[in-house]
Amino acid sequence: MKKERESISYSTRLKVLYDSGITSTETLKNELSPYHNVSLRTVQRSIKSLKENGQIEKKKYDSTNRFVLDDKDREDIRKQLQKNQFFTPKDIKNELKLDCHVNTVRKEMKRMGYSYDPTYKIPFQPENYKERRLQFAQNHANQDWKNVIFVDESSIWLEATKKKVWKKKDQQIEVQIQKYPKKLHLFGGISYNGQTKLHIFDGILTGEIYKTILQKHFFPSAKDLYPNQNFLLLQDGDPKHRCKVVQDYIKFKKCQQIEGWPPNSPDLNPIENVWGLMKAYINKRNVKDIEKLKTESRRFWNKMELDLCQALILSMQKRLEEVIQNEGNKINY
Repeated sequence: MKKERESISYSTRLKVLYDSGITSTETLKNELSPYHNVSLRTVQRSIKSLKENGQIEKKKYDSTNRFVLDDKDREDIRKQLQKNQFFTPKDIKNELKLDCHVNTVRKEMKRMGYSYDPTYKIPFQPENYKERRLQFAQNHANQDWKNVIFVDESSIWLEATKKKVWKKKDQQIEVQIQKYPKKLHLFGGISYNGQTKLHIFDGILTGEIYKTILQKHFFPSAKDLYPNQNFLLLQDGDPKHRCKVVQDYIKFKKCQQIEGWPPNSPDLNPIENVWGLMKAYINKRNVKDIEKLKTESRRFWNKMELDLCQALILSMQKRLEEVIQNEGNKINY
């Protein structure tokens, strides 16, 4: 069969079948499919050509008329993308008035090393963002982080994370989720001596609620980690952390803080890595109700090894060095 396929062309085979009285497009395609990989539309065009001209005409392609982008065109494309990276190949073709198909522009952009990928969301960068990060890194370049407790809050949604599964190409896996999935609010802290106790709470966090969390959950845990109370508290610049009722209570407890934390800098805060690991851990579990979500959150937190906490705390030195090297820009942590 392989020799027959190689020796008889598609046009010849189709004409023989057509002349033998087979005129149905579907039947012709079925007869041709063992030998030629052609679409139903191709067979339809061929039959039309046979009826009108008595032969199957091939599409004519004049390579001399092919539009080729030159170095100037490529430089113009590069400038357009520098001006606006959201431009599509069609936008660039229209902007530069290129006399070619949009696919020509798209292929050339790929050859130039560009790819069409999603953007990554990053926190809003307020005024003096880089300067404030750089200033903090320089001020604390020689900080001893072993006596610092990093505290933070996070939220985990029930079935809110997309899950990947193995499936066949034409198979669609559906997972039912609630329109407004339930979630947990978590509070915790990490230090070189280990983690505080994890506190799970409901509702909207206010200054008064945050003060109660510090009073009932943080300070008792901090005393277990640092019996001599010789620790520094580090929290980000969330308004609930900085409000008067909270700051007055921290002063009442005679607790020293590290001030000047730069805004929108989760890449600097090692506890953000813990939240990320926890969410990845929970995502692998078959969590279907809020109680199971609480159980798995506590299980991850309580089983967190001291080595992990110490490695994250000691990474602060390297983080600050990279911020200084990057002149305040975001770092990969």
